[in-house]
Amino acid sequence: MHEYDIVIGVDVGGTKIEAALIRFLNGQELEVKKRVRRATEREKGADHIIKVIAELCQEVASKNPEGLKAVVGIGICLPGIVDPISKIMTTGNTQMLVGVDVASKVQKILNFEGHINVANDANCFALAETLYGAGVAHANKTNIPIKGLIGIGIILGTGVGGGLIFQGKMFEGANGSAIEIGHSILGQSDETCYCNNNGHAEQFLSGTAIENHFYKLTQNKFHSDQIFEFSHAHGPHHLIAKKCIDEFKSHLAQFIANLSNLYDPHFFVLGGGVSLQKEIYVGLEEQVRLKLFNKNANFKIYQHALGDSSGVIGAALLA
Repeated sequence: MHEYDIVIGVDVGGTKIEAALIRFLNGQELEVKKRVRRATEREKGADHIIKVIAELCQEVASKNPEGLKAVVGIGICLPGIVDPISKIMTTGNTQMLVGVDVASKVQKILNFEGHINVANDANCFALAETLYGAGVAHANKTNIPIKGLIGIGIILGTGVGGGLIFQGKMFEGANGSAIEIGHSILGQSDETCYCNNNGHAEQFLSGTAIENHFYKLTQNKFHSDQIFEFSHAHGPHHLIAKKCIDEFKSHLAQFIANLSNLYDPHFFVLGGGVSLQKEIYVGLEEQVRLKLFNKNANFKIYQHALGDSSGVIGAALLA
């Protein structure tokens, strides 16, 4: 891909699929020319999902008079581990896509002559935020060139995902499973992770984890957003909600400290639904620093800058 090329990014999630027609301009500027989304409907199987991806690509390409002929490449991010050689998802929550060559199937349906690339969604989030979001703000503050930054993206949503960007590129690992930080050990847990192991970060730091913790203490089911609200408002659930959120923040600080000790990045950027809670950032950097081996580490923690556009932008950067 070169500057001013027109590309398509596709973000395949568990509940929605989003596609965008994007033109990358000079510097850190881009133009989203058209953006559409549709329900994933996983229960209808892999062929249906691939058909939706192809239809969305055709829909956004219609913004161009020449349609897909004006598009130089398509990038697709998938919710799972993607082998860096075959570009096939080897494991993930959306099980029907495991082992499926999504790129070649989409290419065949579209009769597309350009390049189609595939990667993990959390890696795409980290790439987009580093090159066009939080990384830009950090580069402006520190005068470190964007391509010289080491950034870690952490998605705190239904689960926990992550990506590492080094010298402007995703670090995927030998098998595509690098920075699967949601499945790193963070503590002892009473429950077993869906991958059949125990004590994973995902069992402490996801929105689901907050909800499960609150339910164990109260036998009441509430969304994580509501639990954050309870922790602020004096009411029947205030003390227990505050306990849940305080423990969440303590786990988050330890988690980020672990990652900092391992990778020593310039910055962290948080995404996902839980990252929208401003409370989690209060005192977070100070708590992390207390847990670091290098007390003088110079790092920053940012909320995502691109909103829910990070997936399609990161995918488009693959094209």
